[in-house]
Amino acid sequence: MGPTEVPQEPTEEPQERLEGSALRPSQRIAFATLARTAGEAFAKLASLVFFIVIARELGEDDFGDFIFGASLATVLLMGAGVGMEELISREVARDHRRVDELLWNILALKALILALVLAVIAVVVTIQGYSLETALAILVVSAGVGFEYEANALFAVFQGYERQQHVAASLIVNRVSTLALVVAVLLAGGGLLAVSTLYAVGSALGLGAAYLLMRRYVVHPRYEVDPGRWRRLLRTSIPLGLVAVLGVISLRSSVVLLGLLGGSSGEVGEYGAAFRLIEATLFVSWAFSGAVLPWFSRHPGSGRVSIAQGFEISLKAIVSIMLPLALGLALFAEPMIETLYGTEYDGAVEPLRLLAVMAVLVGVNGVVTAVLIARDRPRVYAVPAAVAITSMLILSVILIPPHGVVGAALAAVLSGILLAVLTTVATVRLVGSISTPRIAVAPLLAGGLMAVAVVLLSGAPWIPAALVATLAYGAAFLAIERVFFPSDFAYYAGVTRLRRRGAAVEPIGP
Repeated sequence: MGPTEVPQEPTEEPQERLEGSALRPSQRIAFATLARTAGEAFAKLASLVFFIVIARELGEDDFGDFIFGASLATVLLMGAGVGMEELISREVARDHRRVDELLWNILALKALILALVLAVIAVVVTIQGYSLETALAILVVSAGVGFEYEANALFAVFQGYERQQHVAASLIVNRVSTLALVVAVLLAGGGLLAVSTLYAVGSALGLGAAYLLMRRYVVHPRYEVDPGRWRRLLRTSIPLGLVAVLGVISLRSSVVLLGLLGGSSGEVGEYGAAFRLIEATLFVSWAFSGAVLPWFSRHPGSGRVSIAQGFEISLKAIVSIMLPLALGLALFAEPMIETLYGTEYDGAVEPLRLLAVMAVLVGVNGVVTAVLIARDRPRVYAVPAAVAITSMLILSVILIPPHGVVGAALAAVLSGILLAVLTTVATVRLVGSISTPRIAVAPLLAGGLMAVAVVLLSGAPWIPAALVATLAYGAAFLAIERVFFPSDFAYYAGVTRLRRRGAAVEPIGP
């Protein structure tokens, strides 16, 4: 089989990766998730501060233009990926040798596609009638997003090798350098174009850091670029890319639609302020789905733990983790917006309360896409996603003109719920039945207790109240699991215990 042909069926993990390992697959998943989450938490904090700073310093209109440009670039630049990162992750997880065949061809092909997409963006901003400075800023932001998409190919190598900590390190370099540079230029009186330029510089530094980390700690891929393979490579990766493209469109297109359907720059800025707080939580979902993808890729399809059981416990884990984050954003939306952005952004409070549920929906979507990509069934995602995106367009046309930013948020949430339901049902048909009560009972009951705690602490400062309410959620969740699902509770305890070196490797599962 050629290096870019349709891949073989998943096999067991290579023996050399198992020998001497002191971690079960479930523990490696937990370690990878925690390592990437910890690093990304720092990077996301820097990113959040970056957006808060520019929101305050640029004002609603310029900030809205920046958000619109970044969102437009993100949606359009999905063409620069077309499933190639997913292909690298899956194939390298199955056979590390495939990194030599795939990486440099994918980096070169993505660079070519990126150049074409930038040309399209130039046409779009010209037609929209932006000023020269704003149009240049959008193009420069687009280039910065392009550097990040190039870096995603290196992140896919880290994911395939289960070295997620290097993803986090690269992102820290990107976000922290961007924040430092932008703060310096704003203090010197710089505006939108200067901020956009330094955003692109920070993205380039992150790309360089990822490459150096890969070479130093993971692998030295053989340099091999053969344009003759690109057509077959695209044919193999496009079905995988369809999943990612549809997912990003469903997540990010609401802010673009708000701008295109008559929303003012101020409204786009308010929506962007709320959406950035949602995005600040999503690294947890991305870290988790990236950590489970290698297991689903290598699973032979039979064994003590089935694909359906792995899917069920993965869904339960991500819902349990993301629900308290979503509740925190919804319940503390007003003090959070005022503390972080100022009273000028009070219009972002209601959108944030609505968009908070997206934190959970994106987590579910991440697990679903990880399973479908890993099992070579990306087309299962296509019809549900197309239905959800169509509903997003229809709802946006209906709700945005009369309701503005709130209408955009409501359209995004309703289509997100539809996407989660349809894709989960389609995945269950593929892998086998799962237990909805086992997934949802403990998180929902614990979430109810968290809401009660917030009401009882309504007179307290919001940050301590949020911490106490989150602790109440965690304690309630574990207690409910211990009583109603003791086997799952025992599984959580088992994940925290190291086995003896050389003992048999156990798969993830309840």
